[in-house]
Amino acid sequence: MKYTKNFIKTLVIALCFLSVQLTAKDFAKSMQEMGENAVKGYTQPFVEGIGVGMNSQWSYTAKTMSFLGLPIGFNAYFGYPIVAVSDKMKTFDFKGEMPVEPLLKELGINPEDLNALTEFSDKDYDLTQPLKINAKGVPTIYGSKKAKKVGTKDVIGDIGTLFDDYNQLVNDFNEALDEEGISEDEVARMSTIDMPDSIALPFRGLNTSIAPTLPPVGVTMSLSKIPVLNNITVGVRWLPELSNKNLGKVGMLGFMGKYEFTHLIPVINKLPLIHLSAYYAQTTFDLTVKDVSSLSSFNQTAMLQASADLSFLVGVGVYGGIGWEKSSLDIKVEELKITDDMSLPSFKTSIDGSNNLRTQLGARFSFLVFDIYADANFGSTTVFNAGIALGLNGL
Repeated sequence: MKYTKNFIKTLVIALCFLSVQLTAKDFAKSMQEMGENAVKGYTQPFVEGIGVGMNSQWSYTAKTMSFLGLPIGFNAYFGYPIVAVSDKMKTFDFKGEMPVEPLLKELGINPEDLNALTEFSDKDYDLTQPLKINAKGVPTIYGSKKAKKVGTKDVIGDIGTLFDDYNQLVNDFNEALDEEGISEDEVARMSTIDMPDSIALPFRGLNTSIAPTLPPVGVTMSLSKIPVLNNITVGVRWLPELSNKNLGKVGMLGFMGKYEFTHLIPVINKLPLIHLSAYYAQTTFDLTVKDVSSLSSFNQTAMLQASADLSFLVGVGVYGGIGWEKSSLDIKVEELKITDDMSLPSFKTSIDGSNNLRTQLGARFSFLVFDIYADANFGSTTVFNAGIALGLNGL
C-alpha cells in the first residue's frame, strides 16, 4: 500500500514536471544560474501552456445536470491536458545580463582559484560583474536539452577585460612567489588562460513537442428547479500538496461557477437539443523545490459555451465556446552557492502570459454513470484534453 501511494504521488508530480528525465532540481538550478533577466524568456511558454491547460476541462456541456428529473446533478472527473508545443515555443532571443559566476568554468576559470587570487591581490579587481549576452535561438523550458553555445563575440561588455584582469592576477601571484623564493615544489604556479571561442549558456529544456500539464481532478454539482439557484453549476478542483524528494512538491486549487441561460433566449429556448451557458473559473498551481525555487501560477477564464445534447439509451453531445483567459507565474529563486565565498543572490520575478482570447471545441459520450469527453482548446497555445467523469448527471 505504501509503495502504491508513493508511486501515485511520484507519477502525478512527474506529469506536472512534464518529464521524469529532467527533474525539478534541473529546472530550478538552470533558473538560478541564468539569473532574473533570462528567466522570463525561458519560462514564458510554460506560463502560457500551463495557463491554457489549467483553464481547460471545467465544462463539457452547457446543459444543467439533473439526474432522473431531480433538482440536483453531480459528477467527479479526471482529465489529462497536453500542450502542443510549437517550434516557436522552443526558443527565444535573449539580450540582457547574466551572472558571470556560473559561467566561470565555461570560461576556463576555476572559481576557487579566482577567490584565492582576489584575496591575494591588493589591487581592486572585480571579476564578477554580470555579462551582457546577445544570443538568438536560446532554448526555453520546452527546447533542446543541449546547452546553447554562443561565440564570445556575442558576449557584449567586459569579457575581454575579465580575461586580461584574471591573467594579470595570475602573473602577479607567480611573480610574488618567485620574489619570495618559494619553489614550485612548495607552491605550484598558476597558468594564464586564453579566451575561448564560445561558451555554453545554462539553458536546458525538455526537447519535446508535447507537454502534459497537471491533470485536473475535480467535482461539479448542478442545481435546477430551485428558485434563485435554478440552472447554477459550481465546481471545485483540489490536489493536496504532494511531495517527492527527487521532483519537489506540487498542489492545486480551483473554483468554477456556471449559469445556463438557454431559457432567456427567444427561439433558442424552443429548441430541444441546444443549451447555452456562461462560466468563470480560476485555478492556482504551486510548485516548490526545497532550498532552490518555488513557482506559483494563477489562471482564470470566462467562457460562453454552447452544446447540443442528445440522450437516448446513451448520451452524446458536442460543445464549443469562446471566451477570455489570463495566466501569470510568480517565481522565487533561492541563493546559489558557487564557492564558500561566492554566491548568487536570491530573486523574485513575475511573468504574465500573452493569453487573451480562447476558443474550445469538443465532444462527449455518456453511458449509465460514465462520461468520456475530449476537446481542443485554442489560445496563445493549443491544448488537447481527454477525460472521464463519473456521476449522477442525467447526460
